[in-house]
Parts: sequence; C-alpha cells; structure tokens
Amino acid sequence: ARALGADDLKPEKSAHFTLGAVWQPVASMSLSADWFVTDIRNRIMATSYIDADTVPQAKDILEQYGVGSAVYFTNAVGTRTQGYDVRLDYQDELSNGHLWQIQAAFQQAKTRINRVNRAPDVLGVDMNELVLDPFTRVTLEQGQPQHAFSLWGHYRTPAFALSLGLRRHGSYASTHGDQTVRFAARWVLDPQISFNLGRHATLAVGATNLLNSRPQQWAATGEDEPLHGKGKPVAYSQYAPYGYNGRTWYLRLGARF
Repeated sequence: ARALGADDLKPEKSAHFTLGAVWQPVASMSLSADWFVTDIRNRIMATSYIDADTVPQAKDILEQYGVGSAVYFTNAVGTRTQGYDVRLDYQDELSNGHLWQIQAAFQQAKTRINRVNRAPDVLGVDMNELVLDPFTRVTLEQGQPQHAFSLWGHYRTPAFALSLGLRRHGSYASTHGDQTVRFAARWVLDPQISFNLGRHATLAVGATNLLNSRPQQWAATGEDEPLHGKGKPVAYSQYAPYGYNGRTWYLRLGARF
C-alpha cells in the first residue's frame, strides 16, 4: 500500500451546526423546527481495485510485489449534510382518566460530496477514478431516503390503550453496473391495542408493518446476472431503509410488580 501511495490515515473530523425554535401556543401542544448542517472532512474510504487495467501506472509496482491488484483505505472526500426537522407534539388529558396523544414529524436531509482530496501522484489518476466509482458516489449521496415522515397516535383509557404508528420512507437509489437505479417510497403502518388485566398485567396484540409493505425490488435482470434481480437471491438493495420480511403479528403479556 505504501508503494502505491498510501499515507497514514487522518482522523475524520466533523462540524455540526443547528438552529431551532419551539412554539407552544397552549400547554398541551408544541411545534418545533430545526435546521442543521454537518460537514465531515477526510472521510475514510476504500479505493477501488487497483490493477494494471484500471491504473496502468501501477503495473510495475504490482508486479514487483507479485500481486494482481490491491485495495487500501484513504482519506478520500469531504461531505456536507444539510436539512431540517419539523415536529408536532399534542397531549390532552380528558375526563375519567382518558388520554389522547399525537406526534408528527417530517425530516428532509441531503448529503453531497463537497471536497475530493488529491490522489497519490504515483498512480497517475485523480481521486474520482480511484475511489468515486458510480456505486460509491450514489451510495454516499442518494443511498438513504432524503425525506421521512412519521405519525403516531395514542388513546388510553383505564381499560385499554390503542396506538397507531404510520411511517413513510422516501425514495433512495443504488447502482447496477454503471446505471443508477431509484427505488420508490413506501408506507409502513404499525397498530397495537392493549388491555389492562387488573392492576398488574396487560395483554397487547399488534402488528409490525400491517400493510405488508416491502421495499421495491431490483428490476428483472438477464441470465448473465445470477444474484441480483427481481425474484433472484438478492432481490432487494442492501441499503433499503427497512426490512423485507413483511408483516409480523405479535401477542404480548406484561406484568408489573
């Protein structure tokens, strides 16, 4: 790695700035908003495969050490993540021990590469060629949803409690070969109802992902791609924001001592 230009790794450094405000028009309700920006310098990343075809200038070095290719870690890029959060909280204590709660939140965040460090001169390529192949760039900038929404409601009485959680995961992207592939947004619904069995026990029944929502699969691929593709062993992107097991039912008994 040293012969191919690797240096001692520098620690990643980050700077975070946030500005927020909270508005509480009545005691039972509050609305908050936050804007944030996070800069990360000298992000540590692996190089692509360095071989005689992709980096011709490295051919003699690789032959000297008797290897066909090499990979090492380097401080490659800097990124900036910028976005905002908005959150609503409401709670109302009704008569006869009844309680009503609502929480809603929305987040938007976007990550962009804002600095590319210089690649070692001995390789004769720039850092874009050495590290930022299409997969790496898309994963950094689009591999996670840029938008997320959640809504949670809870109604409680002395006899039972009902909860309902709704989440929306925004779209995200990955690559297949040199092509960027975008995956659609999805909704996930999580309901639960629980009953008080006397003073010391509760019985709850609910579902995780009641709508049986799954991430969008890869598109259909040809016989030359045995692993990735619709209906194949790897049908979903590894960066999907939630699991692909679908709906799960549960029954839970709780005890208080």
